[in-house]
Amino acid sequence: MADLTTLADVRRYLFGNDQTLDADGILASLITSSSAWVTSRIGRTYGTATVTEPRNGDGTSRMLLLQSPATAVTSVTMDGTALVARATVSDTGYVLSDNGIDLIGSVFAVGIQNVVFVYTAGEAVPSPVAQATIEHVAFKFKRRENLGRSSASAGGDTVSYADAGVLAGIEDLLAPYKRLVFS
Repeated sequence: MADLTTLADVRRYLFGNDQTLDADGILASLITSSSAWVTSRIGRTYGTATVTEPRNGDGTSRMLLLQSPATAVTSVTMDGTALVARATVSDTGYVLSDNGIDLIGSVFAVGIQNVVFVYTAGEAVPSPVAQATIEHVAFKFKRRENLGRSSASAGGDTVSYADAGVLAGIEDLLAPYKRLVFS
């Protein structure tokens, strides 16, 4: 799973132009854990990755890719030979189509792990999901000094450490991105 935001964005959110505080180690750890929390809340992953996928050739002209959505193909090799991408509609070669690779004018030779796809898969992180992650990091960062405390009093003033409102705002940002689960 990829982080859903960057250290630079979190630092800018927390500290604005004052970049003197050295909290990068803590923030990097919080970014990773908050990204996991957000991913669990919405039930989907974001981010792109390069995938190397060895497959068994099956004698057909189409093979579906295992990671989706596939956005670009870097290379296709079969039995150690690089295949060429189809340059025009009348050419032969491979083409990415509906999250699969189609071979035009050929088939994937039958074999064990003889076809290798290298491609980019995944979706960019939507801005509201990145913002929700930043806010969760900020919440955790600021809350770390008051773990286990619900309030504190000093000089007649009481400060409450209510989590519900902050977390509800983050959940509101995430609501449109939650994957629907049908049972």
